Parts: sequence; C-alpha cells; structure tokens
Amino acid sequence: MGKPINYIVIDGNVSNCHLNNVYKGLETDGYEAPYGYDVLMHYNGSSNELCCIEILDLDLVAKVIDNEDCLPDVGLLDYGDMKDRTLREIYKSLIETNKK
Repeated sequence: MGKPINYIVIDGNVSNCHLNNVYKGLETDGYEAPYGYDVLMHYNGSSNELCCIEILDLDLVAKVIDNEDCLPDVGLLDYGDMKDRTLREIYKSLIETNKK
C-alpha cells in the first residue's frame, strides 16, 4: 500500500501535493528535473517525513510527463482510487483528465 496523499491543489501553473498536514520546522530540498522547471520537496524537520511536493511549472511537466525522470521518485502513493502509483503516474492521470 502506498503512502496516502491527503490532497492535491492546482492553482494556475503551480501544484501542491500534500502528504502530511504536520509542518514543523520544514526543510526544503529541490529535485533537479532536466526539463527547465522546479520541483520542491518539503520535509517535516523533526521526523524527515515528506509533507508536500510543490511543482512550479505544470505546463512544462505536461510536455514531458511520459519521461520517467520528469518527477522525483518518492515511492508508491495512494490518491483517491489510484493505489500504489508513482507521483508521475498520478500527475499523468490528472493532466490527461484536465485535457478533456
């Protein structure tokens, strides 16, 4: 079973994927995607648990979503009825749904 995603917020071209609602002493790490956009991963400093993934240019992500290295590998996740999926698989589904 994957780590549950509490919710995903897409606001314009920015997305926040929240895995944990505890935000104490956040530490941020960046994922260096080779495609010209930024992905920030925010961790709970006291436990080093991943709290939130922030994607800063979804239009660029949508263009390369089929590439395995377009988003960080954070393990398997559960979001709604999507179980045991990678972050890329979840966003690919969301992007395809929003195109319709």
